[in-house]
Formats: sequence, C-alpha cells, structure tokens
Amino acid sequence: MIEFHRASFGMEMNGKGMSHLVGGVRVQTINLGDWKTVKEVARVNAEQRRFFAAKLGEVSVEEYSKYNIILQYPDLPLVDITGQGGKRSQMNLLPPEVCEILPNQPLFGELMKDHTANMITVACKPPNVNGEAVVNQGLTHLGFRPPELPCLQDAHWL
Repeated sequence: MIEFHRASFGMEMNGKGMSHLVGGVRVQTINLGDWKTVKEVARVNAEQRRFFAAKLGEVSVEEYSKYNIILQYPDLPLVDITGQGGKRSQMNLLPPEVCEILPNQPLFGELMKDHTANMITVACKPPNVNGEAVVNQGLTHLGFRPPELPCLQDAHWL
C-alpha cells in the first residue's frame, strides 16, 4: 500500500479521500499471508494506537514486534480491515506497509477535482504535443530512458 500512496499524487493518507479510494480494496498481509478487505483508513497511526498484548501489556502497534517487523513509516495512518459486523472496540488496524494490494481489482474511486482538471487540460492539447511530452518528459519521469538510436532521431521519432 505504500506504493499506492506514493502513486496517489500527494493525496493525504488520512482523510475521507483516501478512505473512499481504498475502501473495499482487497489486500494480502505480508506477515500472515491471508487476504482481507480494507474498510477504511483510520485516524490514528502506529505510534498512537495502543492495545493490550498477552505477555507484553499495553503496547503501541509500532512497538508490537510479534512478526519481527520494524516499521519504516510508523507515522502513516493505520488501515482498518475489521470484517463485516466487527465492533468499533475490536477494530483490526494494520500498518499500510504490511498490506499488499492484490492484483486485478477495479478502482471505483474518483480523481480529486484538481487531478481531473489537470487531466482535461492535457487531453485538450494536440496529439503531437502530448506525444512529445510522453517521449521527452514522461518516459524519463517514470524511470525509462528513451533509446538513443540515431536512426530514430533522424526520422524525428524522438
């Protein structure tokens, strides 16, 4: 889920926007291997959420090391994977970095208004302008380098 957050164009992880976007998404927990459905993004992070653990007493999610995982992002809000009919007092909250989004799921969330406006602005440009932007800026921005072949440059493909 960390990669999803990085790719969400700066959307705040805590808030209704992210809960609306990831609610209903199926994730696999890397420590347990089973899959769950995300209910919402919680309003607390791993440093703040405390619970009672046998033999340890009261601990935070960050301190709880049953699976020997050291959290790299304890400040991100936890993900609620409480099942249907689960009580608020028995919420099952996990750090997003132990949740891997399962592949081939539709995304039913909507883009934020400014993202939609930016997309429309780009879509209104002539195809040759967009094509040049993809080749000259987009590929590099995504970490791909366009091939530096003189024959392609001579043909004005790059």
